[in-house]
Amino acid sequence: MSENIKELRITSEVFEDARNKFDGVLQKLFKTMLESRSDEGSITMKVDVSIKTTEIPDSRTGKTREINVPVFGCKISSNVALKNKEEAISSPEMELIFEDESMSYKLTYISNTDQKTIWDDDLQDQEEEKKTYQKPGVIDVSQIPGIEKKED
Repeated sequence: MSENIKELRITSEVFEDARNKFDGVLQKLFKTMLESRSDEGSITMKVDVSIKTTEIPDSRTGKTREINVPVFGCKISSNVALKNKEEAISSPEMELIFEDESMSYKLTYISNTDQKTIWDDDLQDQEEEKKTYQKPGVIDVSQIPGIEKKED
């Protein structure tokens, strides 16, 4: 191959600046990952290629000739995945439901499962019964108008 003709590969001299910049971004990526204690990152290299058509004088013929000149644009970027599960994830241990009345999603306590909770329907019913239950033969005098409860 003639010394005047160059191979066009990523390892070619034409891409030397892009490779050097890639190496620099890669080093910064590692530094950022270590500083932020991230175990994931990525680096992206995008090469835009266009062809510029131009006319130049041809010394052999004295006329002009059309040539195609490639133009390479390179963009290199990195991204560090920062994950902090303590701050970014919230699990309220509640059930997501759709409320027809408000036409919106709401959270409700998980109830009516094998493990009893204070939110289960049967326990709620028992609590209501306790509130209204009175011992037989005992009159709640506070419910009778005009009678005040005597302090002991």
